[in-house]
Amino acid sequence: MSQGIRPDYLLCSSSPRTIHSLETLISQIMYGDDNVPETHTCGTELYNAYDADMMIDVLTNHVPDVSLCPLVVGHNPGMHRLAHYLAQKSKPHLVFQIEGGFPSSSMCIFRVTCEKWSEISPQNCELLYVLCGSDQ
Repeated sequence: MSQGIRPDYLLCSSSPRTIHSLETLISQIMYGDDNVPETHTCGTELYNAYDADMMIDVLTNHVPDVSLCPLVVGHNPGMHRLAHYLAQKSKPHLVFQIEGGFPSSSMCIFRVTCEKWSEISPQNCELLYVLCGSDQ
């Protein structure tokens, strides 16, 4: 993946649409690499997580603390609300990009400096990139 970002854990909603989106993304960023991490699904938890607190609960319950670069594929409004919450202390032009929401197939890339996913907060997250589905 560009910028040397390689997911080490894949968490996806169990809906067919998100699984297909994840498979498409992985085929684009890992181009046949044999080291693609196993996909973990979490039933309807990502689908039903509609705010940042619920999303953090899903991360805490499903992403192992040893994961340094998880890739999470879920649903709006929860994904947008989590991204917006975590981006609070990030560069204003990046926060502005996600202020009003983002379309399907959008991606936010964060630098996270917490030791455990249960500790994730705006204080230990920096939004680095915003890639919108409409930019493709």
